[in-house]
Order: sequence, then C-alpha cells, then structure tokens
Amino acid sequence: MRFRKDVKSARRETCSTLIFVGKNHLDPSPIRSVCFLFLHRWTDSFGFVEADGRALCVLCQETVIKRTYSVQRHFQTIHSKYFKDEAEKKAAILRAVVSYNSQRSAGEKTTAASAAAKEEKDYATETSFTLSLCISEKGKPFTEGEFIKNTFVACAETLFDDFPNKDEILTRIKDIPASARTMQRRISEMASDVRNQQTANLVNCDVFSVAMQDTVDGTDVRRLTVFVRYVAAGRIHEDLCYQKVAEKPMTGDDILNGFIQHFDQRGVNISKIASVMTDNSSCLADKPGGFVRLLQEKVKHVVISCPCIIRQEDLCTQISNGELKLVMDTVVKIVNLITSRPTNVHDKFQELLNEVERAHGELSPRSNVRWLGNGEVLDRFIANLEEIRHLFGEKWQTYPELWNDFWLLKLAFLADLVGHLNDLNSRLQGKGQTVEVLYEQWKLFTSKLGVFRRDIQIGAFRYFVHVRKFATAKGTPIDVQVLDGCMAALEQAFYERFQELQRLGSMFSFVVRADEFLDIDLNPLFLSWMGGDNLEMELLELKVSDLWCSKFRELRKSLENQEDKPEREAAILECWTSLPDKFANMKKVALALLTVFGSTNCAEQTMTYMKHSFNPLRCRLSTSNSETSARLKLTNYKPNLKKLCTEINSQGSH
Repeated sequence: MRFRKDVKSARRETCSTLIFVGKNHLDPSPIRSVCFLFLHRWTDSFGFVEADGRALCVLCQETVIKRTYSVQRHFQTIHSKYFKDEAEKKAAILRAVVSYNSQRSAGEKTTAASAAAKEEKDYATETSFTLSLCISEKGKPFTEGEFIKNTFVACAETLFDDFPNKDEILTRIKDIPASARTMQRRISEMASDVRNQQTANLVNCDVFSVAMQDTVDGTDVRRLTVFVRYVAAGRIHEDLCYQKVAEKPMTGDDILNGFIQHFDQRGVNISKIASVMTDNSSCLADKPGGFVRLLQEKVKHVVISCPCIIRQEDLCTQISNGELKLVMDTVVKIVNLITSRPTNVHDKFQELLNEVERAHGELSPRSNVRWLGNGEVLDRFIANLEEIRHLFGEKWQTYPELWNDFWLLKLAFLADLVGHLNDLNSRLQGKGQTVEVLYEQWKLFTSKLGVFRRDIQIGAFRYFVHVRKFATAKGTPIDVQVLDGCMAALEQAFYERFQELQRLGSMFSFVVRADEFLDIDLNPLFLSWMGGDNLEMELLELKVSDLWCSKFRELRKSLENQEDKPEREAAILECWTSLPDKFANMKKVALALLTVFGSTNCAEQTMTYMKHSFNPLRCRLSTSNSETSARLKLTNYKPNLKKLCTEINSQGSH
C-alpha cells in the first residue's frame, strides 16, 4: 500500500513539473510542446543528474525521461535492492556523483584543449595555403616556402620583441607547414578547387569560346594552351582551361581528341562552343585536317574562327618571298653574338645591350621569334649601326649585309613596319578585349595600310621614319617599287588571313548597337544553332521601344571615355542582362558574341609566365605541377581556403 501511495504522489508531482509552451497565456492556439524540468532533489534521492536534456543515472549511466515517476521507478527496480539502509545509499550516490563530475570536468578541459589546438593548427594550415598561393602567383620555386618561413621567424625575434606573447607568436610561425612537398600539395589542392569552380560554371553557361596556342616553352616542352571565355555569375570569365603536353607536333585529330576528352571528363557539352581563336598554326587553322574544321564537323554547327591579329610574323615571312624574315634572322644573330661576348663590347653598345637583355627571352632560337616584342631592338640596332659596323669590321666575323644598301633599306622598312604592328598590338593587349573592338581595330589597320602604301608611292615616307632617314642620308632617290610591292603583299595577306572577320564583322557591332542594328547583318548560319528563330521579331520590338533603345544610347555614351577594358565589358554585359526575358534570343546572341576572344594575348601571357617561372635554370617542375601553378596565376577565381582546411588533416611543420 505504501508503494502505491508513493506512485500516486510521484504522479501528482510530475504534473507540477510540466511547462506548457504556447504563444502567451491568452493565446487560444493549441499547445505546441511540453517540457519537463529537472528537479535537483533527484540527485540526492535517486542518483540522477541532468545530461543532454535527459535524466542520467550516475550509478549505471542509463538515461530516462525527466519525470519523477520514471526516475523513482528506475532506482527502485534496479538499484534499491543493493543498499542496506538510507546512509549506505546516500554514500554510494555521493561517490558516484563526485566521480561523474570529475570525469565531466576532465572531458571538458580535454575538449577545450583539443579545440584550441585544432584552431591553432587550422590557422597554420590556412597560412600554409596563403603562402603557397603567393609562391605560385609570383612563379617562385616550391623550396621558397621554407626560406620565407625561416626569414619570418628571424624577423619576428626583433619585430615582436616587446610583445608579452612573443613566444606564442614564434610558436605559431614555426608551426606553419612550409616544406617544398607541402607547397606542392597545397598548390595542387587549390588548383583543383579553382578547376571545380570553373567546371561548375562551364556546365551551367549557355555558350563559351576558346583561344588556343601551340608552342614550345622555355624548358623545350611543347604545350597546347587552351583558354576559355564565358559568362557566369554576372561577369565575363577569361581563364586558363587546360594545357596538353606533346612530345611531338600534334595534328588536328590529336588536338580534337584531347579537346573532346577533356571536356567530357568535366561534363561540359562542347556543342555550346561559339568561337575559336588560334595562333594560325597549321594544326589549328580552319582548313581541311585542321582542328577548327574538324570541330565544326563534330558539333555540326558554324564556329567563328579567326587567327590572332597580334601575331603577324608569318605575314612578314610572306612579304617579298620571305626577305624580311631573312633580315630579322640576321639581326637576331648579330644581337645574340653581341650578348654572348659582353666583356669585349664597347661602352657605346650598353644601351643596345640593356634592351637586348630585356627582350632576350623573345629571341630564343628554339622558339618562334616574337616580332612584336622586337620593335625597340630594331630601333636601337639602327641607332647604333655605325658602332656595330666598326665592331664587326675589325674583330669578329664579317656580315656583308651591314654595308649593303638594299639590305639596310629593308632593315629600315622592317623597323617601321614592326613599329606599326606594335601599335596595333598595344591596342589589343590585356583581358576584357571585346569582339567589336577587335573588328574596329582590324578595319582601322586595313585603312592605315592603304595610307601607308600611298605614302610610299609618292616617296614622302611620313609614316616610315627610318626609311626617310635612310633616304636622306643616302642622298639619292629610293626605288619605291620594292617597298610598294612589300606593302601590297602585306595588304593582300592581311585580307586573306582575316576573311572570317570580314564576313562576320558587321554582326559584331550588335553588342553595343542593337537599337541601330540591321536585320541583313545577322548571319543565319551562326544564329541557326542558337535557336534564334524569333530574333528578328525581338529586334523589331526593341527598336520601337524608347525605353530599351535609350539603354544602348546610354551605354555607348558611357563607353566613350571608358579606358579600362574589364570595366568596359562589364558595362556591356550589365546592359544586356538588364533586358527582360522577352528578348531572350537577342541576349543569347549577345552573350555568345561577348565570349569571342579579341586576341590570343591571354595565351601569349601564359607562355611568357611559364618561360620566366619554369626556366630550367631556376626550377625543375613536372608538367602537371607547372600547369597547377599556372592555373592559380592565370585565373580570376579564388580558392576556398576555409573549405580546403576542413577537408585535410592538419599537420605540424615538417
């Protein structure tokens, strides 16, 4: 009878520990939940403590719901039979509670210490990532990580000498993992993260374009460099896509197979490609057996193809049966001979040597001569011609060309011509070069070629300074027919090489002049694969709307004084993205045209970076490591360092 009374009492007490949770005491809505309070007297009477929202028995470590009835029943059915009297029960419960509290306190300290240690290691790991990112972006060897760390430690001894936590600071610096192997791993992990970000955007974008260059780097390794340009997250991305190393020259089929394999592995549909910019090498060109022609057969639609406009050395090769190339080859030989014997060179050549030293990487006999980088070298060569004649006439092997008037005339003409090409080059350099600017610069230069030719025909030489000085010094008339023939050949080669630009050029103005655009300028072959059947109707609707026409007028006005190329393309993109979905076909065409590369300058920059950073005299990297380093250098993406830190096991310095 006593036990039944205790149970009834416990039930009444349990009811008193209930808390009904609603909006407020006047809230007529149904009760949403019920909470039980923990009563501290349960500890002394039954050996229970509160743990994780339940009642924990310190005697057996089992948990029950926080109710007096449940707590009392657990104790009386399992533990009460082991105690002779109340005093023995209280003593046993007290010992169990003390033991539980000590274990919990020790566990909390251990957890706090572990958390603090983990936090410190996370700081060290993230710093290691940041250090390796700096090394990659500056093109430094992986071994620089340990050197930078040791330098930091040495400087910190003085820099933080008056800090009360100096020892703690030094310990953190010393805990930074900075070995060469660690730098290699960190760079590889960040490159993978950047690649994953790029892949996600490529998969989701509507259209993309590529720029490709086949060349040999400073380590004598042949590489195919592929850049990709697309619109994602409200901006135009222009990043390194991949590099493929080949032991021998590649064919169009080799390049296409590697191209398809790469994008298939990343889950990117290559049929979304809009254009290909190439360096006009035979394996990439739009001709039978070339990559561009094979790619169009694969994707079954027209792909805009254009050779890079800033690489014109092959144009000069075609002029006058390649005689200008022979002139340049002779200049390179003489310059290399001068730089190979610096101790025997007169002080008068110092200015020439300084310029040669700066451009020496572009004069490497094992790679294509970068004519556009040698304009100043030719100028200095002509300025120091008399000294060069004196040096070669007295000491070293004789170059009879230095005294040949016809060769000197071609040298002067070549220096002036390369200077004009340099001017075109400077206008097309850098990221953010949109296709309408490419077309405008092409039209401008073709017009200049006509002016240059007339200038030569009348013998005024207003735009050929070196030729004019040569004619003045000689004092006799110059046979302008030779130079006129060179200009005619250059003009013809320029038109033949950029036939695709002539054919589609009028359509490129669509991105900034949609309100003035004519239907006849739309290329149906280019538009058919994009599903632009309703494009003409959308164009008519835009033209009759003052609101949307004013958008493009304001855009052109803002671009008049806009010199920064990335900001220029960002303004064009913002204008198009602001249009409503009823102009969906127009927007798709505009985005496709905005992805077209203005030049292969990005690929040229890649090779310049790799020739400088991966020179065999500076470091010896594998091809995969060199690509990961280049990927971090030549991208707008930032690796997610916090995410990477949580995915790896932090290690101390080694």
